[in-house]
Amino acid sequence: MTDESPLDLRSLGDVESPEVVRAALRRFRRNALRTAAWVAVVGLVAVTFALGASARRSLGDRIEGAPGFSPGAVYQVQGMTAVLAKVADLGRTVGLHFTVAVPNLHTYADARIRDTYSLNIAGARTVDSGDEVAAFYELWAEVDVPADGRISVEVERFCTLVSRSSGGCRVRDAERALGSFTVDLRVLGVPERIWVKR
Repeated sequence: MTDESPLDLRSLGDVESPEVVRAALRRFRRNALRTAAWVAVVGLVAVTFALGASARRSLGDRIEGAPGFSPGAVYQVQGMTAVLAKVADLGRTVGLHFTVAVPNLHTYADARIRDTYSLNIAGARTVDSGDEVAAFYELWAEVDVPADGRISVEVERFCTLVSRSSGGCRVRDAERALGSFTVDLRVLGVPERIWVKR
């Protein structure tokens, strides 16, 4: 609301019309500018919150929230089992969600030492994994898929802790390639609209 009293239309006959029009235009422009400034501020705040919320989302959340396909393909390499739980469309890239079962190949004198597996995914931009619980962990990867739809995955085993007393391995020092497998999105029946990026 304005603090000005309403204009009495009967008094217009006594005043020159250009002055009245000029004053009315001035009020209109001032109100329009004030309204546009508030709309811009509110819009900027909304965009900032939306971008901030999307930046805070983990890769796993982005993959789980994106449209995708759940092939359920199972890959095994020397006792390690990986299940491809989801292939998701992340816009310019593709998200992969694996559930990995990792057996303990060796028993060490020091119980703090144990084997862990890693999946090295060709074309991966970002990889994130959950905590290992009862020999299972989840792995999410954002990848650039080749035109043929084939993604190469290498499996490595490494030791997770140093123990000088038992002569155990050092962190990432005893890395050993166990083998590899190929995820063929075309063979798995993943729709091309998810993984073909033009």
